[in-house]
Amino acid sequence: MFFCLRMGNEFQKTKMMQKIFDSSDIFKHELPEGLYLLDLPQKMDGYHHFISAWFFVDSKGRRILVDPGPASTIPLLLEKLSCITGDVDLVLLTHIHLDHSGGAGHLCQRLRNVKVVAHPKAKKHL
Repeated sequence: MFFCLRMGNEFQKTKMMQKIFDSSDIFKHELPEGLYLLDLPQKMDGYHHFISAWFFVDSKGRRILVDPGPASTIPLLLEKLSCITGDVDLVLLTHIHLDHSGGAGHLCQRLRNVKVVAHPKAKKHL
């Protein structure tokens, strides 16, 4: 299930997201077994639980990372991944915004065998 919030300006979006992520019950629910939400906190007020990546193993055994985040988060992401898996086979990019895929190139330098899956128009930005 996907949720989309469309609001007028960045301040409103940030305030709404902060309210959602500060909610005491949003993180009480357990994720399905094998699905990992990797929080990638930023060194800015109000950006905890704001940027994250997802990791899972598909039915074919491929280790899949979704949206690795900005370049600044790659060291932390790799540290968190090392607790879950020894490698990643595929990186799926939902779209080419810095907060979702800005660190893809840095990740590929560290994980030499990983393949990136993205929209064809994204190639020139990676």
